[in-house]
Amino acid sequence: MSLGLYRIATWLLAPLFLLQLAWRARIERSGTIDLAARLGFGSKLVGRSIWIHAVSVGEVQAAAPLVLALRERHPHDPIVVTCITPTGMAHARRLFTEQNVTLRFLPLDLPGAVRRFLDRVQPQVGIVLETEIWPRLFYECGQRGIPIILASARLSERSVARYRRLAGLLQQSLGRHVTVAAQSDVDAERFRSLGVPSDRVSISGNLKFDFSPPAAAIEQRQELQRRYSIAQRFVWIAASTHEGEESAVLETQQRLKAAGLDSVLIIAPRHPRRFDSVAKLIEASELSWVRVSQLRAGSLERPIGSGTSVILLDTLGDLLAHYGLAQAAFVGGSWVAVGGHNLLEPLAMGAATLTGPQLFNSPEVARNLSESGAVKVVADARELEQQLWLLAQDSDERERRGARARAQLDSSRGALQRVLALVETQLQSMPR
Repeated sequence: MSLGLYRIATWLLAPLFLLQLAWRARIERSGTIDLAARLGFGSKLVGRSIWIHAVSVGEVQAAAPLVLALRERHPHDPIVVTCITPTGMAHARRLFTEQNVTLRFLPLDLPGAVRRFLDRVQPQVGIVLETEIWPRLFYECGQRGIPIILASARLSERSVARYRRLAGLLQQSLGRHVTVAAQSDVDAERFRSLGVPSDRVSISGNLKFDFSPPAAAIEQRQELQRRYSIAQRFVWIAASTHEGEESAVLETQQRLKAAGLDSVLIIAPRHPRRFDSVAKLIEASELSWVRVSQLRAGSLERPIGSGTSVILLDTLGDLLAHYGLAQAAFVGGSWVAVGGHNLLEPLAMGAATLTGPQLFNSPEVARNLSESGAVKVVADARELEQQLWLLAQDSDERERRGARARAQLDSSRGALQRVLALVETQLQSMPR
């Protein structure tokens, strides 16, 4: 496909994309899609900026240490963070409101929208997390001499096959201005197979390993510990769950309770639009339960107490603190063909971490964590139940897994400094 054909395709698909975003924003109650920003409009920044793109919540969280480090190193340069999803933008607002960071939605990949965006933001350099390749945007950056760094870049086998069908388009968009900082040797080789020269591909590791829980999450955990009467009970969390997984973890909780374990399950569905449907599943389970949103609103006659078996985490921005309440965490999207979600956040908050076998989103990370013993893979609900019983009864085992997790996290850090070095090299080469 050529850039011209791509332009026609994006014009045709743009209305559908906007409708999908509007539908998601309405269902998830995550705010406006900001049509003006999607078309590249917005105030013009004073001075040339450092631009970081993080598509959604996970990438925004991974970008946090990078944003803060750049803010410290370049206190006088505008820093811009762009997102695509409304939930990503909501999370960015929570993280960066006090950091003097400009937040905008990424424009549609249309010529006029891209030009307006770049005219207003005036990037010195663009840092795109993981693998968000927007051909028109990348091409226009190349025409303007704006270097782009793909940070923590990864490519699945499926993505490689798809991009190979767009070889002509990639050659036009991945010019000499694009540098790839890949997560692993495998990812680096896949980028080279798409035609990216070896001298523009390096291995930086995964920025998510440089994550440290923010002070606000630690303070929130302490506040929740005071508010929830569950300190002496076995608390486990099923996080980022998808359809089919909630029913399995609820059945696991029923079996644990029936066998005499004084346990509390926290369920945090991946998508806010599913909060109400998951609430119906919990209600049908006949387990005593509460919604965090009701606790926050003060609408419950009885707060969480000794009879509560399930807590539905139906608010945004509170997952980290609730990880900190749990002795064990099951990370979802891993019993279904989703590919798994972030395993590092529960580890960083001290929870013994379990996950299912479908981990193709970040296979290198998952394999390293599994082989080191930091994370245990459970094939199904029965294995999950066995592991929870073990962790509930053996505090020494929880401590051993925690020590392995800390060692693995410490040994895997360093991507932040490697990406920062690439950014500084690009900034120093830019004309002032």
